[in-house]
Amino acid sequence: MSTNVESYLSRRERARYDALTTYAEKAIFIDKVIENRITTQKLIDYSKFPFYIDTKLISIVRKMVCSHERRFNSITDVLAALTVYERSKKNWTEDKHGNLTLEQFRGKDYQIVLERDGYLIKHRKRSQNFLQMPNTGVYDSKEAAYKELNKIISKK
Repeated sequence: MSTNVESYLSRRERARYDALTTYAEKAIFIDKVIENRITTQKLIDYSKFPFYIDTKLISIVRKMVCSHERRFNSITDVLAALTVYERSKKNWTEDKHGNLTLEQFRGKDYQIVLERDGYLIKHRKRSQNFLQMPNTGVYDSKEAAYKELNKIISKK
């Protein structure tokens, strides 16, 4: 088995895995571990996703990896859900400095940037320079600025 699979196991699971002697036993064990995580909704740690990942996309991922009776029926259903999501998604990007940019959302670009005192919310229209949005302040965290910006743009 590959090291990647082994690193996926908990300490207790790793000890049980190491006690197995054949490739077949190890493969069956890994399958059971994965199936258990699927049925208990612990296959993916969603809390490690960046905060700006859309909850609609997380819902699609959850449905892709949940138990058989609640999972998408086919890959066609997955693609259909992703196509619907694609039409409404917000296109966030993060640059090497950690600034977040939402491009071409209802004709404007928005940006969350770290400046001297904290995070600012800025916007621009038609490739002008980014300016601080009116009625916004300085935020202690990128996540707080993101939440405020989402409130503002969801009202528009």
